[in-house]
Amino acid sequence: MRILLLILLLLHGLIHLIGFVHEFQLANVRQLSGKLSVPVGSIGLKVLGVLWLATTVLFLLGAVQVLRSQENWSILVLIAIALSQLLILLYWKDAKAGMAANILLLLLALPALKEVRFKSENESLKQAMLDQAEIFQPDSNRMGELPAPVQAWLLSHAGGHLSGKRYVSLKQTGSMRSKTDGKWVPFQAEQTVTCNPAAFQWSVRMDMAPGLFVLGRDRFENGKGRMLIRMLGLFSIADAQGPETDQGTLVRYLAEMIWYPWFALSPDILWETIDEHRAMATLRIRGTEGSGVFTFNDQHRPVAFNAQRYYDRKGTSTLEHWHVEMDPTSYREFDGVSVPTKSVVRWDLEGGKFEWLQLEVTSMTIRENRQP
Repeated sequence: MRILLLILLLLHGLIHLIGFVHEFQLANVRQLSGKLSVPVGSIGLKVLGVLWLATTVLFLLGAVQVLRSQENWSILVLIAIALSQLLILLYWKDAKAGMAANILLLLLALPALKEVRFKSENESLKQAMLDQAEIFQPDSNRMGELPAPVQAWLLSHAGGHLSGKRYVSLKQTGSMRSKTDGKWVPFQAEQTVTCNPAAFQWSVRMDMAPGLFVLGRDRFENGKGRMLIRMLGLFSIADAQGPETDQGTLVRYLAEMIWYPWFALSPDILWETIDEHRAMATLRIRGTEGSGVFTFNDQHRPVAFNAQRYYDRKGTSTLEHWHVEMDPTSYREFDGVSVPTKSVVRWDLEGGKFEWLQLEVTSMTIRENRQP
């Protein structure tokens, strides 16, 4: 798709040189009869010649930006399309065929522009979340009150990172699907998490097919959740919010504590011992509550999380069993903290098990300041 876009920009841009050459009489151009839809006079023709050249330059600059993988290429191309279409309308008899190329480029540039704006919106929301974040400073006396497997986990895998941290940044890859027999769709995601107050933002891009992508954002802040998904950045195909979404995002935050283990010492969590390998955590934030059971192996590593979470059934939601399984062999150390990097997530529904997410953490950074 990128190669096709480059070829289209280069060819379509260079074709506009014909108008410049014709109006400045640099060569005899048979392709242009010189008949305009609106008479403009001799000076006007020179102005139009400059516009033909300017359009060429904009298309070529757009191609350079695409080649350099610069996200703002769509802005240059959309301006070029606008100028090109104006010229095509004025030279309609000779240039109307160029309208097809403009339409194709428009279909490629608009989603790219929407993606840039979606990312900018994500950055603004993330920065607002970080501006509210304070350093997490738990009560160290709580350690002795935690279930034995949780204590062992923190002491062996959290290193010295039990306080003094403001937020965590993660990058992830993986694949997901929307139904049991559905196609696995690859994705790339970034996530930012704060623990004081508890909040996260997850931004994702899913590549459905060449040229067809989905952008998504999942947020939890002030005890409230919201999930937004847009096709090509243009059309909203999901915008979930309300009590069920609040509970679901809170449970997700609780499960993902495996990446920020110091939050286990938060006064917002009530711990209960089940046995030597399992402990239940109940998190309550501003009226939203959720619980889940962590399972630890003999190496004191969390290997599973089970909870009741709301499952969307096309407009209605029901509480279903939600299971996260962490690969115990995937533990890696980031900034002194040992975390699982691979996990799979599934729903245990009445009709059977539905594994829908396969995820890998590729990088994780623990930050102390407010800057991303």
